[in-house]
Amino acid sequence: TSNARKREIETNLLAFKSQPEAWQLCLRVATASDITVNQFLWFFSTSTVEHTITRRWTQLTSTDKTLLRETLWNSYAQLGATSNVAKRQRDTLAQLIALVGKREFPEQDPNYMQHCMELTKTR
Repeated sequence: TSNARKREIETNLLAFKSQPEAWQLCLRVATASDITVNQFLWFFSTSTVEHTITRRWTQLTSTDKTLLRETLWNSYAQLGATSNVAKRQRDTLAQLIALVGKREFPEQDPNYMQHCMELTKTR
């Protein structure tokens, strides 16, 4: 791939990432059960979700925040059943959960620490 094409692709990805609803599609990709299919797509998706949590959290509705939080929690909890999940992927989902916790604990999600304890018991 030429450098010009790489720049074009990067520009298009950044434009997509800046769309207000892009995180929803990326969340579905990042938490799909077959996350090992395309590592580049998975990495971009988790990066977009992270960007949403760190930079756009206050712009999300409470419904969107709940969807994001619960999808990440449920996906991480399901990883135990999948033996071939890469440590990097598991750690990235845990990092995203921690970022949500930083924004919501204790005011919006007082049970955050309890949920973390429950997840560590299942590992």
